[in-house]
Amino acid sequence: MNHQPQRFQAPDGTEMVVLTASDYERLALLAEDAEDIIAGRAGLASIAQDGAVPGEVVALMIRDGLSPLAAWRRHRGLTQTELARRAGLSQVWVNRIEAGKGHGTPATRSRLAAALDAPGWALEDAAEGEAPAKERTILNKQMFKTEIERQLDHARQTGKTSLTLSAGDVHRAVGGYPGPGHAMPICCAALREMADALQAELVHSPPKGNGASLAFRFPIR
Repeated sequence: MNHQPQRFQAPDGTEMVVLTASDYERLALLAEDAEDIIAGRAGLASIAQDGAVPGEVVALMIRDGLSPLAAWRRHRGLTQTELARRAGLSQVWVNRIEAGKGHGTPATRSRLAAALDAPGWALEDAAEGEAPAKERTILNKQMFKTEIERQLDHARQTGKTSLTLSAGDVHRAVGGYPGPGHAMPICCAALREMADALQAELVHSPPKGNGASLAFRFPIR
């Protein structure tokens, strides 16, 4: 620190510390790095306990619009007939579930998950009147870009000339952070792409490149 912090006591007895703006911003970014580490550890614990979804399965759901069952089946290289045989079901029923025309009972989805060697929650579906065993929202890059654009538009309407955004700020606004299901790498990629497109200034880069404290100062035009 370049300046010695000044301590004083507020009228209500609260201990206060005066810092330079740059020191405060640095400490705030370090705090976000710590939150990122905690969220990462929580994510690892969740994966160890509940299992993980392979990247290919996520890509098939986002890119190709497949249902969780269809994405997992294709990931395992199985036909509907082969999956049905392994799960002790009819191919017609597997087709109905993949097409969204049926949901199957929890026991049926459990058999399908076992046949696919997938986590038990991975095929849970929010059927009408039925709460999913575990809600997991799949966040994509466009969600984060839309939130960045929203915040920039708000800054423009309020007369600001620049806006500093961190990945942590954006992810919190979208949801899912901090938490085991966060998508910080995707959020950072979206932030970097928006920064490149709008010629934003890099304010802070975490030691590993990505993290909640990644921040850019966007010009408001």
